[in-house]
Amino acid sequence: MISYKEAISMLQNEALEKSISEEMCAIEFAVGRVAGEDLRCEENIPGFDNSAMDGFAISSLATKQASSKNPVRFRVLGTIAAGDDFERFGGAATFSHAPSNCAWEIMTGAPMPSEFFDAVVRLEDVDICRIDDDKNVEIILKQPVDKGENVRLRGSDFRSGKEILKKNNLIQPHHVLALAVNGVTQVRVRRKIRIAIISTGRELVSHAENNLAPGMIRNSTAPYLKSLLPLYQIESSFHGTVPDDAKEFEKIITQILDDPPDIIVTTGAVSMGKFDFVLSSVKNMKGMILFHKVAIRPGKPILFARIGQSGPVLFGLPGNPTATMVGVRFFVEPYIRALLSLPIESPVLARLDYNTKKPDGLRCFYKGKKRIEPEGARVEALLGQESYRISPLLDTNSWVVFGEENDEVTKESVVEVYPLISGLRG
Repeated sequence: MISYKEAISMLQNEALEKSISEEMCAIEFAVGRVAGEDLRCEENIPGFDNSAMDGFAISSLATKQASSKNPVRFRVLGTIAAGDDFERFGGAATFSHAPSNCAWEIMTGAPMPSEFFDAVVRLEDVDICRIDDDKNVEIILKQPVDKGENVRLRGSDFRSGKEILKKNNLIQPHHVLALAVNGVTQVRVRRKIRIAIISTGRELVSHAENNLAPGMIRNSTAPYLKSLLPLYQIESSFHGTVPDDAKEFEKIITQILDDPPDIIVTTGAVSMGKFDFVLSSVKNMKGMILFHKVAIRPGKPILFARIGQSGPVLFGLPGNPTATMVGVRFFVEPYIRALLSLPIESPVLARLDYNTKKPDGLRCFYKGKKRIEPEGARVEALLGQESYRISPLLDTNSWVVFGEENDEVTKESVVEVYPLISGLRG
């Protein structure tokens, strides 16, 4: 039996021997994928100076003497709306010698009419006068306006050459926003990891079974895995439930290898009982056993193997539901992270609410409930830590992790806490 730290090191080393190909993906579907390239902005954003407010474009110099006792009047030349043609209003030069008492009514996002108009005064900060039967409009300003006030300058958000996305980063929705505004429609990403799932156990029936025969239980882990894995941008396939029959199991593995996935996940039949055949079947198929049994709870009998010289890896997870969850969360996921060149997940540190018993020598992944208090994060290890018990998960929002040392973790100890499900984030 090896330690959890040794197991993770072996997983990561195995992942380094693999390579995941890349593909192009529309940015709308790229969230949760891993970037396969660096992307930089190729233009300035905004592409032109524009107004940050509804108001009036003016020359700041002409407002320097404005006050309540010395109001300054500006004649409004017209209206500029968002989307209007910049050149229509003079580009850079037409109003370079405009009278200082001129203004343009301007809407949020509309282009500034020229360099002469270097500030925008908000609509609510002026008095509006209509003259000549409302045909002409003047505004009255009673305070100075600084140069650049309420103006979004060209390139103030993105300068050409600025990094938008870094290779090996997990793409988030805000990346999509940045890519879209820069005109990027597709991004190179790592292809999705493919996982094949096999359940084992003659006692298992479909979760849709209404009338259970004596000794039978519904298969809960297969629906769990099929619903969970898409959150990790994984393509999964379920290959049925194998009764306690090694030959049938090996037949299914052989079929899977016709179009090999990256990972095979099995549930059940990995301990030391008479009908725990997965270990012997993997050996019979010339698989390399990388480790079997890790000093953890729940999930100690976990198996990690490679099928063939360069074939998929196999995770043999214990069949009890919580043990299956721990196997995916703290073994399969770190392997996937390493495959995709993602960083190791970092825990949150929290103080423990109560003295909590644990087996000495085992790293424990317990169902926990984290909360944030004014003094920091706190966590409670819930009752019902047995690996068969699912109902405590309904009150669980975290995994609280206890190290191998000692048979009790005392109240106020600082412990590691992980989200119940990460989806590769964090």
